[in-house]
Parts: sequence; C-alpha cells; structure tokens
Amino acid sequence: YLVAVGQAMKEKFGDQFLDKGEQYWLAEVREFATEAMMAMIREDLATLGIEMDVYFSEKSLYETGRIEAALDTLEQKGLLYEGRAGATEGQGARGLGAARTASFQIDGVRR
Repeated sequence: YLVAVGQAMKEKFGDQFLDKGEQYWLAEVREFATEAMMAMIREDLATLGIEMDVYFSEKSLYETGRIEAALDTLEQKGLLYEGRAGATEGQGARGLGAARTASFQIDGVRR
C-alpha cells in the first residue's frame, strides 16, 4: 500500500509541502493517505468476495472518550490490574492496564 499511496501523493501534492513544517501538511496528507489505503483495502476485500457494510476508524473510538470510560468502569469494578505484556499479575509487573479474566465463567467454563 505504501508505495502506491506515496506515488498518488506525489501526483496530487507534487513538491508543495517540501521545506514546510508538518503543521502545514500533516492533516491533509494523513486524510489523503488514510482514504487511499482504505480504498485499496476495500478493493482487496472485494477481490476476495468480502463486502462490509460499515467501516470506521479506530481513531474515532478514542475521540469519543468511550474507551477511557470503559477502562474506568473496569477499574472501578476491580477488573483491571497494572502489568506488562507477557507478565502475570502475580509477577508484580507494572506499566500496562490489562483485563483480569481468570474469574469470568461462560456456560460454566472458566475463560
């Protein structure tokens, strides 16, 4: 995707952003690149016979504040602990919020 998007950006923008700070080009280039990549992803999925009704950006989840609200709720219920990837709670790991899952049961099976 990157080479094709880079070529399309060169065609669209030319040299207009050379020697300019990112405050002048970042938003426009980001939007262009995201749309171009999503178009290619849709084409690839269509080639595989996959059609989706709704696409949305992960970024939009963060902008709503709903992720932070969900994490706050889990923390208030004691369902989060501080740890790091690959470490267990008992190892005293710190740094990454991870869901406490050992106590959940679905259909009588501990997950």
